Amino acid sequence: MKSQWIEHRGQRIFHIDVSNFELDAEGVRAELEAAVSVVVKEAKGSVLLLADLRGTTMGSDVTGAMRANAPRMKPHFRKAALVVHVSKMRKVILDTLTLIIGFMPKRFDDFEKAKDWLASAASQSDSSSES
Repeated sequence: MKSQWIEHRGQRIFHIDVSNFELDAEGVRAELEAAVSVVVKEAKGSVLLLADLRGTTMGSDVTGAMRANAPRMKPHFRKAALVVHVSKMRKVILDTLTLIIGFMPKRFDDFEKAKDWLASAASQSDSSSES
């Protein structure tokens, strides 16, 4: 499994790494299923999630795997970000997926910016809950 916990600016983030699978939909499906098994063990509303789809073709098999697995993880998300190179076609696919699953992480084209946003958003919600 490529996916793993990472730390950024004092925040624990689960990095779902489905990058560079190109046309390997079965590899994406296996990676997502392994990631689900980790995420669902966490408390609901607790996971900072960063999914990286760069270098993976968004064909029907890949979007099907996302559609099947995202709802299982969604209750555990606190905040989520998606790193993807967005073309017009990918935007249509991601927008359609959003309608189907009722949720889509904030999109970024830069991995570091996505990590920064997650850590910042988590820190802000931590400090507001302490007030």
